[in-house]
Amino acid sequence: MKNYNLLPSEISQGRRHFYTFMFFNVLSYLLISSNLIILYALKLGADSFTIGLLSALVQIAYIFMLIGRILIKKTGAVKLMGAFWTIRYLMMLPVLFTPLLYNRGQSDIALLVLILSVLGFHAARGTAITSYNPIVGELAGTKDRGVFLANLQIINHTIVISVGIAIAFLLGKNAPLSRYILFLATGITAGLIGCYFLFRLPEIKGSALGFGESLIKSIYSSLKGNQFRQFIIVLFTASLA
Repeated sequence: MKNYNLLPSEISQGRRHFYTFMFFNVLSYLLISSNLIILYALKLGADSFTIGLLSALVQIAYIFMLIGRILIKKTGAVKLMGAFWTIRYLMMLPVLFTPLLYNRGQSDIALLVLILSVLGFHAARGTAITSYNPIVGELAGTKDRGVFLANLQIINHTIVISVGIAIAFLLGKNAPLSRYILFLATGITAGLIGCYFLFRLPEIKGSALGFGESLIKSIYSSLKGNQFRQFIIVLFTASLA
């Protein structure tokens, strides 16, 4: 199948939408996930096992990439990512009502709601991120590819640093549950706004998606390359450390 290449005008417009998406996406992730959700769980009275479980659920996203790999060839990269990126924020809505359970003395149920919401959040995220590389690869194009990729990193790290510091100051030492809920609600809203710009990206079709081979064949052909094997070893070691 012939590659589907975006027109220069589509790449230019798509980059602008993706930059805006990245801004809201990183902002929302910092407010919904990362250390904030762990601090909120501790506020609800979570024990060490619950904290470990919440931290481990982040990795479940990579399992659900297998589902994304199946769906992407039927829906297209943008539709798949847009749909499941929206679902992941909707999965966090029940968390906004957990203070009601906590105030009624039902902290165990509140934590269960939190765990299930985080599970759904990362499952939807894993299905969606299958589309990330094909989308970025097409928007990067061949001209100013380095500039585009560098801009994404600048947006990401700038927001991580600035918002991280702001959250630390605003939470303080003993923030009430209502302040955590305000952060979470803001994160969900920001994420849904980002999804609007995600849906406005030009769709990517055909072999540009990069999923022409079966999973087993893709793994086998990748492992034949020395550079890929070395990369996997380094990645495994770094992740383990």
